[in-house]
Parts: sequence; C-alpha cells; structure tokens
Amino acid sequence: LSDEGWKVASDRANTSLRTLYRHDDSKVHSIKYVADFECSVHGLISIAREFDLISGWNKHVKQSAVLANPGVFSLIVYGSLFLPWPVTDRDVVLVAEGFDVLEELGCVIIPLRSATEEELETKGYEEAVKKVQVKGKT
Repeated sequence: LSDEGWKVASDRANTSLRTLYRHDDSKVHSIKYVADFECSVHGLISIAREFDLISGWNKHVKQSAVLANPGVFSLIVYGSLFLPWPVTDRDVVLVAEGFDVLEELGCVIIPLRSATEEELETKGYEEAVKKVQVKGKT
C-alpha cells in the first residue's frame, strides 16, 4: 500500500499510528490512517466484527452497523460520524478486504476504504444504510 501522493500529517514516535492527508480537488479531503497492531489474528477480527457496537462507546460515532460479512477477512460497515460546526455530520460505508500473508510476511493486511458509488448502488449497501438510519431515528 503506497503512500505516494500523500502528505504525512502525524507520525509520532512510540506509536503505531501514522496519519496522512491528501487534497485532490477543492471538494475532497482524504485522510489515511496506517496502524500496526501487535495482537492475535482472532483478536483483531473479533474487534472488527463488533463494529456495530462502536456507537455505544465512541461519542463521535452516532450510529454504526455491520452491513455485510462476505468472508473471514472481509467486512462492510456503516458509520454516521459527528463533526463539529461548521461541518455537518458525515455518513460512511467502509469496505475491509483482508489478506492472509502470515506465511510470507508474518501478518494479516486489512486495507479499509470507502465504498464506491457503484458498490453502494449494485450491492444494496445504499438500501441497507437507509434501513439503519431509519432504525436509529425511532
């Protein structure tokens, strides 16, 4: 996963989290987080599969849901994120597609990205998000 075209926003010593930033045009601001976790594969997968619980402990996540579980290392989730004024809250559908490279590299790589417009429309995620939003308002 290349960092080409990204600017480092934060890379503090003694942490496993790097934050990168890219501004493609006047409307899109992209943020990329890179983190290394020293934990068991089972533990990491368990945490990811409980994404629907994040709104219960993270005050910046208003709603959260697991939309689909396509495979052991794959997950599609929805989150409604609080942002302070003057920015309005944002909804995001994230797609995690993991790769088991334990034998080759001694780790599991799980890139997380925003769902594309095509995925939202053709895979039914858009409809699932509407159901989550309606459920959350009642």
